[in-house]
Amino acid sequence: MLKLIILTGTDGTGKSTLKKLIEKKSNYGYIVIDRFSDSIVYDKIYNRPDREQEFLELEAKLNSVVDIYLVYVDCITNLQFKRLVEKSESEETVKNIKKAKLLFSEYLTKTPFKYIIIETAMHSANDCADKIIKWVSNNGKDSR
Repeated sequence: MLKLIILTGTDGTGKSTLKKLIEKKSNYGYIVIDRFSDSIVYDKIYNRPDREQEFLELEAKLNSVVDIYLVYVDCITNLQFKRLVEKSESEETVKNIKKAKLLFSEYLTKTPFKYIIIETAMHSANDCADKIIKWVSNNGKDSR
């Protein structure tokens, strides 16, 4: 079955870096995307119409036809703020990080996807990518 890795999390945690490393290290053996269900979180932050139930239903349908591995990429908030400032992100983005992290924690309790939490400040990007690849190759076992 096709394996899809979804990297999700707030801005500045290292999702794009991990995406590139996973693709390279797995010799493009997996489909890797950066973000998918983030609208569940950001709809709430930006007071957009609530589409949470629709997204969760879509996830359930997708989960029945594709082997999906959700990777919540997190980072120590102070380091994340530093990264965002270096990337000239807006003040609003930085201001919403803590709220978004709480909403992502809530989302993880609802998603039907297998998931793992990766803390990028504690390990090198290479180590994080290796851990994700190992987790996916073990079909999401020993994930938490």
